[in-house]
Amino acid sequence: MKSLVFIVICVTMGLSTVFGQKATNYQFTEGLYLNSSVLYDRTCIISDPVMSALFLGQLSPQEGKEFKFNFDNHTQTWKKLKANDKGVFIFPENATGHLYLSYNSDKEKIVWFQSIGNTMTVINGLPHEGDHYSFGWTQIPVKLKKGLNEFILTSGRGPTMSAKIIDEIKPIALVTEDMTLPDQILGEEDFCWGSIRIINSTEKQINGLLLECTTPSGSILINKVASIGAFSTMKAPFKIPHTDALEEQQLDCTLILMNKVGKIIDKIQIPISLKNKSRHHSRTFISEIDRSVQYYSVCPGQIPDSIKPAMFLSVHGASVEARGQAAAYMPKSWGHVVAATNRRPYGFGWEDWGRLDALEVLNISEKLYGTDPQRTYLTGHSMGGHGTWSLGANYPDRFAALAPCSGYPDMLNYANSKAQDQKTEAEKMMLRANNASRTVALSRNYLHNGIYILHGDSDETVPVALAQSMRQLLATFHPDFCYYEYPGGKHWFGNQSVDWPRIFDFFKYHTIPNPKDVRNIDFTTASPGVSSSANWIEIYQQEHSYSFSSVKFSFDPDHATIKGQTQNVSFLIIKKLILNGKPQLILDIDNQKLEINTQDKDLLLKKEVNRQWTVATALPSLKEKNPLRYGSFKDAFRHNMIFVYASKGSEKENEWYYNKARFDAETFLYRGNASVQLIKDTEFDLKKYPDCGVILYGNASNNAAWSKLLANCPLQVKNNDILFGNKHYSGSDLGCYFTWPRSDSNYASVGVIAGTGEKGMKACYANQYFLSGTGFPDVTIFNSGAVINTYQDVLCTGFFGNDWSIAKGDFYQK
Repeated sequence: MKSLVFIVICVTMGLSTVFGQKATNYQFTEGLYLNSSVLYDRTCIISDPVMSALFLGQLSPQEGKEFKFNFDNHTQTWKKLKANDKGVFIFPENATGHLYLSYNSDKEKIVWFQSIGNTMTVINGLPHEGDHYSFGWTQIPVKLKKGLNEFILTSGRGPTMSAKIIDEIKPIALVTEDMTLPDQILGEEDFCWGSIRIINSTEKQINGLLLECTTPSGSILINKVASIGAFSTMKAPFKIPHTDALEEQQLDCTLILMNKVGKIIDKIQIPISLKNKSRHHSRTFISEIDRSVQYYSVCPGQIPDSIKPAMFLSVHGASVEARGQAAAYMPKSWGHVVAATNRRPYGFGWEDWGRLDALEVLNISEKLYGTDPQRTYLTGHSMGGHGTWSLGANYPDRFAALAPCSGYPDMLNYANSKAQDQKTEAEKMMLRANNASRTVALSRNYLHNGIYILHGDSDETVPVALAQSMRQLLATFHPDFCYYEYPGGKHWFGNQSVDWPRIFDFFKYHTIPNPKDVRNIDFTTASPGVSSSANWIEIYQQEHSYSFSSVKFSFDPDHATIKGQTQNVSFLIIKKLILNGKPQLILDIDNQKLEINTQDKDLLLKKEVNRQWTVATALPSLKEKNPLRYGSFKDAFRHNMIFVYASKGSEKENEWYYNKARFDAETFLYRGNASVQLIKDTEFDLKKYPDCGVILYGNASNNAAWSKLLANCPLQVKNNDILFGNKHYSGSDLGCYFTWPRSDSNYASVGVIAGTGEKGMKACYANQYFLSGTGFPDVTIFNSGAVINTYQDVLCTGFFGNDWSIAKGDFYQK
C-alpha cells in the first residue's frame, strides 16, 4: 500500500480568474491535492476509486470538499497546493497521487498537452499516456472545448509533476525528440532504418503521407507512411540512404514530410553518425512485433580471422540505453558484445516484449556476425541482471553460460508482491499467465549453463541478499557456478560492474554442447508459447496452460533407452538427432515402457485420456494450441499487430473505443518504442492484413470486424450481455479481455478489449497488460466494481483447452 495524493490545478485564459489571479501563460501553477491510501502494485486489475468516480460522473473536486474511498469508507479533503517557481508541483511528504487540472478556453482550439512525472492523463474523460519516467517529450494533441476543460494526471515514479498547454503547433508535424537513429557503417552499402514521431493534430485520419530522406551527397529514398489517426502520434519508419563517405563524421540528412502529391508539410535535419565497424556503434532493424524500428549497440571484438567469434548478449539496467551498456565494455579478443534495448531504457524488465526484443537482437546479430553457435553467452546488470536470470531460465540451451550482475532473480518478489496465501483465487489464476517470470520455479533449467554471479556487497539498490539467496539455491543442485561479492561495491562500481574480467575468463571454459551429445535433460517451462524445447526434447502441449511443465530424461545410447518423468505434459517430441539412426528405442516414460520403431524421424508422443502415452503419427493441428500460438491475452500483441476500433456503436461508444485504441498505442509507443496502426473496423480486411495480430476494441454490437474474426468464438460479447459457452453474464457494466486464434492464420491471434455498455467499457480503461509482472490469461471477465475492488469483482478468468474449447480449459468462475 502506498499513500496517494490527488491534485487539482486550474489555469484560465482571457479574463477568467483562478484563485483570484489572472492566468498569463500556459503553465499550470495552482491546484488542489487529495491525500489517500490506495492499493498501488504490479497488479492486473488496478484499484482506483478516484478514476471510478470520474468515469461514473461522480467526481467534482473542490477545495475543502471530502472524498469517500469506497473500499474502506475513509474520507479525505481536497486541499490547495501551489507549484514552485519552475512550475513543478511537489507533493507534501513526498507522497504520490493524482493531478487534476481545469482549463477555461474562450473558443474551441487544437493544442498539445504536455506533462512530466505522471503515468496517465485523462482529458475531458478520455485516458491518454503520461510521462512517468519524466522523459519530457510526451505531447498529446487534443481539441479543447469552448469553456471548461478537465484533466486528471495519475502520478508516476516520484512526488513531482508538471503540466502545460502548447498552442503554437503545426497541424501535422515531425517531432525531433525521441528519434530512433542508427550509425552508418563505413564500407557497408545498404540503407539503414530510422524512425521519427509524426503528430497528427487534425480531426481526420491522414493517409498517403511520404517521408523523403536525403543525404548531403544527394542520395534519396522515399518511404510510405501508414495512416495516422485523428489527434494521434505515429512513430514512422524511414530508410536512410547509403553514403559514399570514407571517414568517420556526422552528416546532417534532410527529412521531408510530404502529402501524396508531393506538397511539403514539414522539413527537418537529422544527424547521422558515420562510424568504422571496428568502433562501438548502433544498428537498427524492423521488429516483427509491430513493424517498429528498434536498435541495438555493439562493442566489436578485435578478433583474428582464424577464429569464429563468440557472441556476448548484454542486457542493460533500468534507465540505461543500449548505447551506454555497450560503451561500458572494452573490445574482446574472441567475441562481440551486443546490447539489446528492451525497447526502452525501462521497457518491460526483459519480460514480455522485452524478452522478444532480446531474442530478435540475438538472432539478427548471430547471423550478421557469423558467430560460433556453441559460444553464445548472456550477461547484464541490475534490471539486466534480472533479464539474465529470466532469459537464461526460459531459454537454457541458447547460452553456454550466464553472468547476472547486481540483479534480482524474480520480478514479483523484488517488487514486494503479496504472498501467495494472500491472493484470491481469481488473482492466482491471472498471475499463472505470468509464470514465465518466476525464475526460481524455473531454476533447474540453469543446469544447462555455467553461472557466474557478481554483486557489490554494499548494494543499496538491489540488496546483496538477493544474490546470496540464489547462491544458496544453486548450491543445492548446481555443480558449476561461481559467486563473487565485490568488496565495498555499491550498485554500480564502475565499468567493471559488467566488464569484469573474471566473467569472461569463466565464459571461455563453457560451450553449448551439441544436442546429440547431451545425455541428461532437466527442463521446465511455463508455456510452450514462451519456451518449448531444450536440446533434443520439446514440450509441445500442456495439460494445463501456463502451469509449470517439466521433463527429466536420461538417454543410454548403448542400450537405446530413454527413461524419465514428465509433469503437466500432454504432447511431447523427442527429436530424431538423439536417436542417431537407431532403428529401435526403449522408452520408459512416467513408469510406462514402450518399444518403438523410430523410423529415423522425430518421435511424437501423446498422452491419452487414460493418461497412457502412445506414439502419434502426426503433430496436432496448427489450429490447436502449439508453440507458435499458445494463448494468454498479452500474446496477441505481436506479429505486426494492428488496433481495430469500433465505429458502429453510439457516439459515446465510438468515441471511447477509438480513444482506448489510441491510448494503448500511445502507451506502447512510450513504453515500447512502438509503431502501431489504428484501423477503423469498416476498413479492416482479412486479406489486407494477413497473419497480423489484431487487437479489437468493442463488441459484436458495435465493431464491424467482430464477425470476420470472432464468429466461431465461444465467448461472445454484445451490448448488455456476455455469452461464455452456456453461461450468460448480463448487464451494461461488464468488461473483458480475451484472446482467440485468427482462423486464417497459423500463428496470429486476436486480442479483445470489450464492454457491454458505458460502465463496462470504461472499466477497461487501464492498460496494465503493458506492465511487466502482470499476468493476463486467455479470458478475464469482470464488472465495473473491479476498478475499486480489483479481483473480488472478477467473474471469470482462465485458459482455453488445447483445442481452444471452454470445456477442456481451466477457469475460475465466481
